[in-house]
Order: sequence, then structure tokens, then C-alpha cells
Amino acid sequence: MRFLPLWVSFRSASTQVDTRTKLVDRTGATMEEVVSSIRRVSDIMGENMTATQEQSGGIEQVNQAIDHMDEATQRNAALVEESVAALGKPAARVKPAGEAVAL
Repeated sequence: MRFLPLWVSFRSASTQVDTRTKLVDRTGATMEEVVSSIRRVSDIMGENMTATQEQSGGIEQVNQAIDHMDEATQRNAALVEESVAALGKPAARVKPAGEAVAL
């Protein structure tokens, strides 16, 4: 069995430690990037939620405006019907009077 000099074993071990230390450092940097990316995604999701709430409020306002317009339209339609009915009654009275004058 062949034995290597002690300094070769130490050098080899030192190289392995250096390599593994670099891997750990790269892993740490990658983890920091992942955490940073997760924070950015979380911020974007928060902005989307705020925008969605604002949009929902705007849609509610539009719905309320449409309801008010619908109510006004129904009131106007009822007034038109009343006006037509009111106009129809005097017209019936005027016709006989017109016939009486034509004689």
C-alpha cells in the first residue's frame, strides 16, 4: 500500500473545503435571489389586489349609476303613459265639439 505524503493529503482536503465553501456561498447567493424574487412577486400580487379592489369599487359605482338611470327611465315612461292617457281624454271630447261646429 502506498501512502501519500501528509502535505498532499492536507492540500487535497484544503482544496475540497475551498470547493465546498464556494458551493455554499453560491447556494447562499441563489437563496437570496429566490427570496428577493418572492418579495417582488408578493409586492406585485399586493398591487394587483389593490387594483382589483379599486376596479370593483368603480364597477359598483357604474352599477349604481345604471340603476339610477333605469329608475329615471321608468319614471319617464310612466309620465309619458300618463300624458298620453290625459291627451286621449280631451281629444275624445273635442271631436264631438268639432262635429257640432261643422254642422
